[in-house]
Amino acid sequence: MPQEHPQVTQLVSLFKVVELSDKQELAARIFTNEQLAILNNDRIKLAQEIMNLTYQGEKDDMYALRLAELQGQLLNLSYLIDCSYRANEELNNPITNQE
Repeated sequence: MPQEHPQVTQLVSLFKVVELSDKQELAARIFTNEQLAILNNDRIKLAQEIMNLTYQGEKDDMYALRLAELQGQLLNLSYLIDCSYRANEELNNPITNQE
């Protein structure tokens, strides 16, 4: 029997859905204060890098690609932070969030 390549196994496991209850999913989305601090620090660094980008005429494509990459990373971090806050709020105040 042929052996499966390790990279293929890793790729397949990246796309495997793990079943969680609603409460488990909410709890898993909550970051610790330290983790939130790291994510926020990373967000600040990305925002600073975006502000420091300079347009360089003939390298316009590289500028646009880098800007899009940084903006995407910034949005992803913001999404994760927002999900953590919302999950924490929902777990701690389930009655007010059901309305």
